[in-house]
Amino acid sequence: FQAEDGIRDYKVTGVQTCALPISASAEAMDQRSALAAWRGVFTEILGGGDAASLQHQLEQRLALLPELAPLAPLITEVLPLQLQESPLTREMTGEVRGESTRRLLGGILSQVARDGATILLFEDAHWADTASRSLLKRLVEEEAPLMILSTTRPPLNGQRSILSDMDECKVIELASLHDDEIEQIVGAEIGINTVPTQLLTWVKKRVAGHPFFARELVRALRETQAVSIRDGRIAVGNLESLSLPMTVEGIISSRLNQLTAPQQLTLKVAAVVGRVFSEQTVRDTHPLPEADVAKHLETFTHHSIITPHDANTRDTYAFRHVLLRDVTYDQMPRNQRRTLHRAVAAWLEIGRAHV
Repeated sequence: FQAEDGIRDYKVTGVQTCALPISASAEAMDQRSALAAWRGVFTEILGGGDAASLQHQLEQRLALLPELAPLAPLITEVLPLQLQESPLTREMTGEVRGESTRRLLGGILSQVARDGATILLFEDAHWADTASRSLLKRLVEEEAPLMILSTTRPPLNGQRSILSDMDECKVIELASLHDDEIEQIVGAEIGINTVPTQLLTWVKKRVAGHPFFARELVRALRETQAVSIRDGRIAVGNLESLSLPMTVEGIISSRLNQLTAPQQLTLKVAAVVGRVFSEQTVRDTHPLPEADVAKHLETFTHHSIITPHDANTRDTYAFRHVLLRDVTYDQMPRNQRRTLHRAVAAWLEIGRAHV
């Protein structure tokens, strides 16, 4: 497959496939939250919607898995549902409860895969918490009937890779992009076939073969009018005089600073909700009720900050890259971050109360 900003933008090339893709994504700020990487997966499997809808879909799934039905209350480890403990789960603690939870979740995923060809996309696995890693390992070891594609960074400072304990996997190490590939990215972002040598040399020197950095840098050039299309021809300003940051995080910050204050606040609310978020959640938890959330999301989409997450669910979006979310999140003062987290937590509790 060919990846763009992240594995969600994958394109299968040279292969005809009708497999169902399911996306999981681990994030640095969720490492202390068990099974955080799998929340989106099971929300997607159960059709999304409110808590009542999720619970109904869960009951339908488990009707086909009667041996797992007594474990149903353990789904609350990944979904905001209020289910009464069964006599079996009430007595479970520690590793027994953890293993039973993985058995339940693995069983549901295996059933989905048996319904039809399924690809599990597990992105940024290096951020996954221990429980999320254990579930992924269980799926591999039990040979669940699905294809698993995972992205992860190389381990640093003696760390163990998530793949080190998995025998049944093939590792493909990705190198930096070649110059001609960077040229393709630059041309695609601007909408031209031939990139001026001056511009291409300037970009290549700064991005060191990093595709996401290249995209963000070119987008920053477009937004600051350092590069523009005039009368069908490209116009390139004095690039050496620009004071753009030299890191991808700095470039992202410079782009976000081009947004208006109300737009930045809306984006921060979305960042608190998560890598994937719904328009409804952002609207309901926004500190300014009069904010035009829908218009803001259109702007973010236009500037390639977010993208629709599911073609079948127009209300749901995702940050195009985890760094876009992380930089947005890190721009918030601690007090603002705390206030927005409280608002999102209160919204989740209301959702649970309606089950």
